[in-house]
This record gives sequence, structure tokens and C-alpha cells, in this order.
Amino acid sequence: MPSQKSNATSATARAPKRSRGRRRVEDLLNAAVTTFADKGFDAATMTEIAATASAPIGSLYQFFPTKTALAQALLARYDAHLSARLDAICDSATEVTLGEFTSLLLNVLMSLEVERRCAMTLLEAHTVPPDCRKTLRRSLRTGTARALRARAPELSDDEIEVTAVVVVNAMKAMVHMGEEADPVRARASWHAMVEGWLGAQCH
Repeated sequence: MPSQKSNATSATARAPKRSRGRRRVEDLLNAAVTTFADKGFDAATMTEIAATASAPIGSLYQFFPTKTALAQALLARYDAHLSARLDAICDSATEVTLGEFTSLLLNVLMSLEVERRCAMTLLEAHTVPPDCRKTLRRSLRTGTARALRARAPELSDDEIEVTAVVVVNAMKAMVHMGEEADPVRARASWHAMVEGWLGAQCH
């Protein structure tokens, strides 16, 4: 059985070539997301992740030779999921009401809450290249800017950039509203405030 090497950087994830392998990798990644989110990078083991996915440990090492390679794959997948959700908002930006548009934006991070917790855990563990955090931040901001551009093409580039910064921070705040005593009311109030502000920006 391969030994666990969380600090190795030469070994990288291998892409599966067959549909069966792709399904197995997806199961492994899903198991890793919940395990890292719940236990953290250091406490989670490759053996536990494989067991959660009901997969042989050798199968996990076949695609992800190290825990670091697995972490990098999870961050890349999270980035892809963020971009996909924001692209979907772009496609419907002019077909929904302002309230619906606001909900779509504010719910992006909430819809990926477990993946987000996993990503934050991996970034805080300093197990991946330091530019991963910048990459995720840039993807979220640029994707949000695209959605805003699709909704309000009359805004200047500077206005879009500033609005995107505000909206991204509003998304993050929406996640933390869940920690309030009455999260439903807190999120509803936050949504109303952001919607009103967006309405003033998007003429």
C-alpha cells in the first residue's frame, strides 16, 4: 500500500480515461470534500476518504498520489463550479427580475457551502500553492463582474469593478448570516438591502 505523503509536490493528480474511472473520481472527490470540510486537512486520512467513497485505497492513490494532489484537484473543481454557477447567472441575467437576480448572486456561495468550507480548510492548511487563494478570489470577482455586465451593460468598467467587489463581499456575508440567532430573517433583510443597493447602481 502506498504511503501517505501530504508534502510531496512532484506527484500530481491523474485524469481518468474511461467513464467508469470518471465516475470513480467524482465519488472520491465528493468523499474528500465532506471529509476535509468536517475534519480538516491534517486529521483527514486517505484511508478514510477511500472508505467514505466505498472505493479501494489503491484506486484513490491511482488518481491522487498524495493528499496535496487531492487538495489541488478539489480546489480546481471548486473554482470550476463557481464559474459554472456564475456563467448560468450571466445567461439568465436579463430574463429575471432584480430580486431574482440578487438571489442568484447571493446564493452562489451558499449553494456550494460544503465545497467552500473544504476550500477554506485546504487554503488555511497551507498545503497548496499560495496563488490558489488569489485564483479563487479572482474567479469569483470576474465571474460576478460578467454577471453584472450582462444585467447592466450601461455601466462603465469602473462601475462594474466596484459593484462586483461589493457584491462579492455581500455573498460572503450571506453565508455568515447562517450563524445568527434568526438566520432566515437576517438573510431576508440582507437580501432586501443588497437588492435596493443594486437597483440604485443598475439604472
